[in-house]
Amino acid sequence: MPFKGPGIYEIVPFQTPKFSCNSWGGSTNEGEEVKIAERSQPPGQNTLWEVALASGSGADAEYYIINVKNGYFLAATGVTTNITCKHSIPTDPSIRWKLRPATTNGYDVWQVDSLSSYGQLNVRESGQASGTDVISYQISSTDNTKWYFDPVGW
Repeated sequence: MPFKGPGIYEIVPFQTPKFSCNSWGGSTNEGEEVKIAERSQPPGQNTLWEVALASGSGADAEYYIINVKNGYFLAATGVTTNITCKHSIPTDPSIRWKLRPATTNGYDVWQVDSLSSYGQLNVRESGQASGTDVISYQISSTDNTKWYFDPVGW
């Protein structure tokens, strides 16, 4: 499940690949929390994310991550708080992300770091159940901070 640059992906936690990031509830309302949920085939639109280049290139690239169903940006809104989907201006650092390779045991996984001071995507307390929160948390290299990017429709 390699990240290949801008495109549509399921964002899958390394520690529990039967799940993916989900705009919880599937509504088109701003502020929906992001949680992990069991993957389905075909994937639901609230589990699909468009990764779009915001600026830079290579290791310096910054991305927007946008939910396909609701059109809102993936946003880090505080340390240890739930990741949400929000409307914002393009220069808001809470909606801009850097993807860092974090290859583990030969697996092509990535860490997703916020440009804000709020840390990185993290599965709360390494949870492995549907409905576990995806939060922003201090940057670390634990398995609950690593993600596959599974391309959809390529």
